[in-house]
Amino acid sequence: MDSTSPPQWSSLPSDLLFNIASILGTRIDLLSLRAVCNSWRSSLSLPPKTPLVKLPFPIDPNNPNLNPNRHGHFALSESFSYSLEPINRDPKRTWLIKIQESESGNVILKDPLARHPLAGLDRLPKVLNLLDYRVKEISKGYYVEFVEQGKAPYPSIFVNEMKSCISIKQVAVSSSFDKIGDDGFVVMVIYNGGKLALWRMGDDKWSSVNDILEGYVYDSVAYSNGKFFCY
Repeated sequence: MDSTSPPQWSSLPSDLLFNIASILGTRIDLLSLRAVCNSWRSSLSLPPKTPLVKLPFPIDPNNPNLNPNRHGHFALSESFSYSLEPINRDPKRTWLIKIQESESGNVILKDPLARHPLAGLDRLPKVLNLLDYRVKEISKGYYVEFVEQGKAPYPSIFVNEMKSCISIKQVAVSSSFDKIGDDGFVVMVIYNGGKLALWRMGDDKWSSVNDILEGYVYDSVAYSNGKFFCY
């Protein structure tokens, strides 16, 4: 093969491919590596979906609506927003999607500008070949799921309990995935209709944030330049 020939990535030696995969820091990087070609996808195992951090449950143990027999934990995971632009389609239509993967392994498509599932799924192609699209990561965020432990008590009333005791509206963290082991890692959440709480790495429970304005309801939380911003 002369120097002007395109590289044959599918022929990369397997030991070199495994070495590359072993030093990738995140699950999404490994998924991207598997997507390069069929040979790489068949050679590299699908990475297991694991939560970044297990957080204590419940946030407010004094909530009168909490079922004392319900046990579990919160799992902090990453979500990613992408733009998908068709390469050879006229007129072009760019899709903005947010991808979350549940504890069960199901992939959920959401609207990146809202908290709802993505609308207009019937207009997406039945088969989505990413080789036909320019895919760009727009942003990364975090979300929290409740993970049940043991047999769920009274599953018929679980929905109402989710709304009053388990619901987490927004999540912000103080550092990126690769620094989660740091002692300074902090998670701040808005839960149960606008209350604010935080958890520091190593804590065995959440700390409520009491605002000087009694009854103040928070709508959004973000972290930037070493500070949390809430409003």
